[in-house]
Amino acid sequence: MNQTTKTIAKKKLGEWGKYTVYIVDDRAVRNRAQYAQEFSNYGVNIGEKGLVTVNFPFIPFNEIWIARSVKLFERHFIINEALTYVRGVDRGLSGGAAYDAAIHHEQSSRMRTNKKRKAWHIQKPVKVPAEVYIKKYLTIKNHSDIVKVYLINGRVVRDIYQIDYVEGGHGYVYPWIPKDEIWIDSALDTREIPLIVLHEYTERTLMKQRKFPYVKAHNIASKIEFTYRGKSLSKKQASSLTTQIVFRMIRAHHIKLYK
Repeated sequence: MNQTTKTIAKKKLGEWGKYTVYIVDDRAVRNRAQYAQEFSNYGVNIGEKGLVTVNFPFIPFNEIWIARSVKLFERHFIINEALTYVRGVDRGLSGGAAYDAAIHHEQSSRMRTNKKRKAWHIQKPVKVPAEVYIKKYLTIKNHSDIVKVYLINGRVVRDIYQIDYVEGGHGYVYPWIPKDEIWIDSALDTREIPLIVLHEYTERTLMKQRKFPYVKAHNIASKIEFTYRGKSLSKKQASSLTTQIVFRMIRAHHIKLYK
């Protein structure tokens, strides 16, 4: 049995109309195939209309999978976003329009719940609130380019900055993350964190050194990340990354560098 056919254990959470919501091990989902790495807070299967970041053919129709890493105090936001998304498609919206509607619905819910929060999706660097950071995870030293990797509070980031922020990020994608930092959501399985560091550092390297656009840098980083899924990648190995190592990995796996 290969990774694309493995059964993912599910725990039923409840039924909302025709949709049944399950909690799943998101790390196991991301390990099953390269395209499954896009699974973050939730996933569905609505066929051709679905967006690749939330639509997965291995999920049965009329099921919504919620990531186990989503904490209980944030789970209702994610369930409501997923339901708004699939119901929007049911009403005839395109996948993109339904997703935008779901994001705005969640934005309103978070703002009502967190009245002291700032407006979401800040577009310029500002001083990062102390509540974002949980702790420094490691430092990657590559000559004069020193990158600090922090474990952060994902809920605070989604409340303050961007609702669909998941897993990890860096300042060459998100303008509110300092350019010399990588942020990793502390809710992730600890075994998965070095893999996300590898992904973000690879992506950051391509965007900084080769001026690659995000989508293409992300696709290459995803390929590198998947080569290490199911294997052991330690925190020490992640902290030893350099630009040279990234490009060596890319060549070793015959990944074409293109713009």
